[in-house]
Amino acid sequence: MPPALLLVTPQPWWVFWLLPGFFLGLISAGWLTFLTIRLLIGPRGYAEYQVVSKGQVGFDLERVWKWITLAIVAGATGWCVLALDWYARFEEERIVVNPLFGFGEKVYRYDQVDQIVETSHLIAPNGNLVQRTRYFVVFDDHRQWEEDRLLGDPQATFDLMTRKTGKPVVRARFLEDVVKP
Repeated sequence: MPPALLLVTPQPWWVFWLLPGFFLGLISAGWLTFLTIRLLIGPRGYAEYQVVSKGQVGFDLERVWKWITLAIVAGATGWCVLALDWYARFEEERIVVNPLFGFGEKVYRYDQVDQIVETSHLIAPNGNLVQRTRYFVVFDDHRQWEEDRLLGDPQATFDLMTRKTGKPVVRARFLEDVVKP
């Protein structure tokens, strides 16, 4: 990796890491329950418990729990790998963006930056108008890199962008006001 003038790694909110931890905790609690029952009633009692349990619910709960464990561990591992490989790197001659949902980097030269935009509002998923400052870098292929409260202080990033591109920060209410698809 070439030296970076600025490396931007998102600082996600606590829920971002809570979700995989929560599901891994549920799986661990299930296995702890199986172990506790096995220790309390012994191997013979546990074998009888499994037969009765299978007869009541119609399937082998421990076998199903193994598949659920596999799915959740794989999902949590995938989520953590993607999250740890999420960044933007500003080098001397180029910008390298590695998005959350994707492997590999997308490289842009500074002359490929079409606009640097600061917006003041957004429409929330429920349709409400929300006042929130967000920053965007729009490239000439119409792709966007967005800073949405994930950076500690976006000012250094956008000062570097204006210096390297020679383009001013465009201020607008919505991104759609200045960027045409």
